[in-house]
Amino acid sequence: MDASDRRYVSLRGGLVVPVETYLLMFELEDRGFCLNRDGDVLVVEPHQRLTADDCGRIRRWKRHILALLDYEPPPIAS
Repeated sequence: MDASDRRYVSLRGGLVVPVETYLLMFELEDRGFCLNRDGDVLVVEPHQRLTADDCGRIRRWKRHILALLDYEPPPIAS
């Protein structure tokens, strides 16, 4: 995918992340992985099942994954 094809998701509160981040997180969850934050470290379990491709994609999108793990939507005004 070249930069002109890149798509983004905008969340309430101003967080904007590439669609690829969501797709990776959903794929990993679907394959039985659990993603969590431990300080600045992204923890993916069971890490023994990660492929080299998984590791490369996780490294590429790590900061966006961490942002999504931290994301708390603002309350909806009534």
